[in-house]
Amino acid sequence: MRMLLPASMAVLMTIASLLASPALAEKAKLTVNPVSVDVGVDGTSLKDGRLMPESSTVKIRYTFDVVVPAATSCYGTIRLDLKPPASDERMSISLSPASISRYFDGSRDGSTAVDGFVSPTGTTMTGWSTVLTLQFTRNAPAFTPMDVSVKAQAILEGGDGASCNIDNSAESTSRTTVIPDIMLLMEYTPAAYIRHAGPGGEVTFAVEARNLGNGATRISTSLPTPPKGLEAVIPPADAIVESKAQSGQGARDSSVLVVSARTPKHTGYTNKVVTLEISFLARPQGASSGATAEPVTLTLALQIQGASLPGFDASPMLGAVVIAGAVAVRRRSASRRQN
Repeated sequence: MRMLLPASMAVLMTIASLLASPALAEKAKLTVNPVSVDVGVDGTSLKDGRLMPESSTVKIRYTFDVVVPAATSCYGTIRLDLKPPASDERMSISLSPASISRYFDGSRDGSTAVDGFVSPTGTTMTGWSTVLTLQFTRNAPAFTPMDVSVKAQAILEGGDGASCNIDNSAESTSRTTVIPDIMLLMEYTPAAYIRHAGPGGEVTFAVEARNLGNGATRISTSLPTPPKGLEAVIPPADAIVESKAQSGQGARDSSVLVVSARTPKHTGYTNKVVTLEISFLARPQGASSGATAEPVTLTLALQIQGASLPGFDASPMLGAVVIAGAVAVRRRSASRRQN
């Protein structure tokens, strides 16, 4: 006696039978595993954990494993494509090699594959390495960790064999961060290289300090050589100048530094030129850094020209002349009325 199954049960049994078939079973997947990131290889290194823009480079080695899953009679070439982040205005990047290929031949006989890898069914192929060379520009903001990653994609090319039931693509990303150091780069522009003043006068020298580097900078002004022939010279207080790399386009990336000078009084006529050496020292602001900059010194000049008498002040005499003139006018007016 034959038993008849409901139509719905027959459909379910058919689907189960198909899923159990090797041809329709879910494929095993290649796997790419990041293993290590070594910052500072091939003779390069970081200073105090940071990289100085423009003047230094660092090489970073990224290492991956490729895991080939269990599969019967599966062999072919495995290619690992490696992609770094794109170079931009903040960093310059190169990668070598950008692609690595190896022949996988482990599942046919369970012995040794090309390249000396013991490759039974389901094997880990180690030692896939690439080296990234990194250099920051002055647009990389100081003390800000920058992501430096490499994306690896493994592809099984060919997939020869009767039952190569492997999903032939896999990818992963290996990451690290590198911190740009501060680049102390200032531009100093005086409003004038020579100024003029008389004896006993005051004069100012204005110098614009513009930050072309990548971080906030403190500027100190000093006079390395005491100027001769001046009564006093007063440098400005320290100024803090922002950078566009760190604070954006609205950064206050310039400051006007004003040095004040007072000339002495002389007896008689004076006409001489006095020179001033004004020194500017740039230091990182608000962060600990080993970055240093040599002082920048500008030589400016002051011409002192004019006459001066000891104890002589022209203001009282000028007032007396005006009063005497006014009295004389009144007397002449009164005389005319009497006549």
